Amino acid sequence: MARLPWRPVPTDKRQRQKRAHRARAQQVARLKRKQRRSRMVTVLAVLGAMGFILALAINYSAGDKPKGVSAKGTTSTSSDLGLDAPCPRADGRSVRETKFRRAPPLCIDRAKNYTAKVETDLGSFDIRLDQSRAPDTVNNFVFLARYHFYDGFQWNKIIPGSYIQGGNPPGDPTDAGYLFADELPPPGLYKVGSVIMANNGPNTNGSQFIVLTGPDIISKLNPPKFTLFGEVSSGMDVVQQLGSNANATHVIRQITISES
Repeated sequence: MARLPWRPVPTDKRQRQKRAHRARAQQVARLKRKQRRSRMVTVLAVLGAMGFILALAINYSAGDKPKGVSAKGTTSTSSDLGLDAPCPRADGRSVRETKFRRAPPLCIDRAKNYTAKVETDLGSFDIRLDQSRAPDTVNNFVFLARYHFYDGFQWNKIIPGSYIQGGNPPGDPTDAGYLFADELPPPGLYKVGSVIMANNGPNTNGSQFIVLTGPDIISKLNPPKFTLFGEVSSGMDVVQQLGSNANATHVIRQITISES
């Protein structure tokens, strides 16, 4: 009869050692899995933060930061309001817009002359625009007028013997959504009937304009701090009526641009 090979019978101590060994191995495996998950979470968090920062940088560069002075002197402070508008139709049939992202592109013909007919509740007057002296400002005024920006706005400031001021839409923020640079005249050119841009300091032109109605303000305007871009060519009697009462409410009904 063949003899079977001898095999030791496991003792309780040996079984306990095996169980302890398996438990340690399982614990080490769980720890490694936990460490891998922790590293993955950290990597994903870093990638997410980098993506967020990159998105902010792209958005900032795309239009949220102020634009510098360009070769032709236009400064635009853009915002998320409004739109990047193309040049409006010369026939005045563009849909009305009252908020823009940045100062307009060149929309006027440098070789042409432009006149603005300003219709108010008291009658009309004409402004001969002077692009030889202030081409960017004339371009801006024509751009806004042909988008019907000014239609229905009140003359928001009336100082008898000095000026009337208009072009400020109701609500906040005011103006058209951007600012642009000054085109200041030499001293001594402001006079009754001059049309100048309102501002809040250097290079803060927007949409508001001023018509000088009397001599009281003229001496206070030098040295020049306001862009001179036009002059009333007819209807000065209407301008004087508009500027006669500081407490009156008058409206710009429409501004129509003609060119020749």
